[in-house]
Amino acid sequence: KVCIPFISLMGVLLCYFINDLLNKKISLKRIVLIVVIVFSLCILFKYKNVAIYFDLIFLLFSVFCYYKKYTNKFMFIILLLFVPFITLYISNSNDLYVSKNEDEKVVSEDISRRINNTLNRENDLVRFNNLDNTLQNVNRVYDINYNQDSIYSSVYNPLYNNFYKKIFKNTLSYRNNLVLSQNNDILFQTFMGVKYIYTTGSVPIGYKKIDKDIYVNENVLPMFYGTDRITNSLEFDKMKYPDNISALLNSVVVKDGVTNEAKDIINEIDLGYNVSDLHDVNILKKDNYIDVKSLKDDGWFYVNLDQGLGNDILIVSIDLLNKSSCKNGDLKISINDITNVQTCKQWIYKNNNNNFHYVISNDKDVKRLKVKFSKGNYKIGNISIYKLNYGDLGNIKSRQSEFVVNKKLSVGDNIYGKINMKNDGYFVTSIPYEKGFSVYVDSEKVKYEVVNKAFLGFKLSSGEHDIKITYKAPLQRMGLIISTIGFIFSIFILIHDFIIRKRHN
Repeated sequence: KVCIPFISLMGVLLCYFINDLLNKKISLKRIVLIVVIVFSLCILFKYKNVAIYFDLIFLLFSVFCYYKKYTNKFMFIILLLFVPFITLYISNSNDLYVSKNEDEKVVSEDISRRINNTLNRENDLVRFNNLDNTLQNVNRVYDINYNQDSIYSSVYNPLYNNFYKKIFKNTLSYRNNLVLSQNNDILFQTFMGVKYIYTTGSVPIGYKKIDKDIYVNENVLPMFYGTDRITNSLEFDKMKYPDNISALLNSVVVKDGVTNEAKDIINEIDLGYNVSDLHDVNILKKDNYIDVKSLKDDGWFYVNLDQGLGNDILIVSIDLLNKSSCKNGDLKISINDITNVQTCKQWIYKNNNNNFHYVISNDKDVKRLKVKFSKGNYKIGNISIYKLNYGDLGNIKSRQSEFVVNKKLSVGDNIYGKINMKNDGYFVTSIPYEKGFSVYVDSEKVKYEVVNKAFLGFKLSSGEHDIKITYKAPLQRMGLIISTIGFIFSIFILIHDFIIRKRHN
């Protein structure tokens, strides 16, 4: 993508090349040699797009006919123009276009209207997840008040990227390592303040229906709040998953401070179950792992639980001990439609997803798990299962000092509001930490820091406070200055070229 501005330069070079061909300044032997070398390299590296092979052969044929005077300049140009038309046709004929029905599911005006109506009735700043078509909706913004926790971008916040993948261990549902998609992990939704979700599928525990396919959960952390419950960052680093998730949900992780004692609410368990209804799947237990072979895409079986989940959240962690060649495709395991993908090992954007995590919950009692596999061989080891009763989370919001946002002033890159801190502690946000923020407490600028390993926060004393948070992109002014200088130089170059041409004429 960063090379797109150089397309015009490539066009200039191409014009010089064609001009040299028309004037026969390049020897036919050299052209033959170059075509043979490029053709051989394409075969050696197994380049599968037939368009380039056709391009090379037809280019050589056209040049040969022109150099041997079997055709004139006009016909030679026609032949050269024929090449891009054919190569574009070959390339585009392999494109898989989106069907009208699929497009309407993603850009449905009815869904957009209902999401907007829901947010317009909301007085606070909250997050909203659309759990349908999560890849297509990863960067979609339905409304100015629509905030989400997903992103697909080549430029990303490294702290949030690490938090999403390494600390919270979200499911990686897509093969591209740059896709941080929305998912129905109730623990992540609670932490990130996802108050509303839209879904036509399974609904995570804690969410109640308020409209067609729209659900609300009042017991999620706000996007902005105050707390005096602290976990020291060094102590947090010693915690293993999922104990660290409990700390994140019940305290703020900061560099300085003494860790408050917290009740252990997530426990590792031995899950009672039996397996049934194997479809196109073979399972073989080894000493240190389970060998699974899926004969077709969507091979599956049921895991029947001795006891239903009820009000419990099940956390499943497995290691995928093998990697697949891109000749065989990606490896994909879904549990109750929660999908983890391990990208094939030769893919340039592979997600390196070797440890699959699943946070399973539902608004209805779950009595069995449906486990699905894409076609391939799987070596599964180090299976760990944890359970958390949703009721043990308690009323999360009641333990925080409430931040009352001023929505009229909180537009663009500005957040305004008031807070009454119960005790000395920290003002916590779920906005990823970046340089460029300015934080004001009672009109006085204060320092901010990284809290919860990835987010913006700052110390705050007890009592009532006016809070203002603004953001200005670092180096924005420098970028404008450089762009202005470049524009001025461009004008001088154009004027200079005009004068030179006028003299020659």
